[in-house]
Amino acid sequence: NKKKIDTVYLANFQNFLPYCVNSSLLEGNHLLLWLSGVVTQKEAALLEGCSVFLSKAFYEKILQNEKKEERVFGYAIYEQKSNAFLGKITGVLAGGAQKILEISSEKGDFMLPFHSNFIESISDEKKIVWVHLPDGYLEMVQGS
Repeated sequence: NKKKIDTVYLANFQNFLPYCVNSSLLEGNHLLLWLSGVVTQKEAALLEGCSVFLSKAFYEKILQNEKKEERVFGYAIYEQKSNAFLGKITGVLAGGAQKILEISSEKGDFMLPFHSNFIESISDEKKIVWVHLPDGYLEMVQGS
């Protein structure tokens, strides 16, 4: 989910410093920023621990993505390419870099990262999540 953001403010030692954003990437509720003037790892390390301030609109986009992840509980999962029913979402786990979908199927339970590399689309109207799975993924996670 690419979203344009021009400037962020970093608070360091009670100073608010503006940084121009060269590019950004929003994945779930994680935001990656490439800041103008920050080129090396050493320069980036100096910003570690700073508070980041965004516009209200951008913050609301992050919250909206978080709610999207929570709303899929009970939705059916279908594989986009084969149109095959894979199971139902029985939980959404948090705690790592991304959320994980718990899925219950006839062949057993398995997990799937809630990530744009896997999620093709979500139909709230039909309560369906369409996914793209790498070849062999189901066999690997279900032991088939």
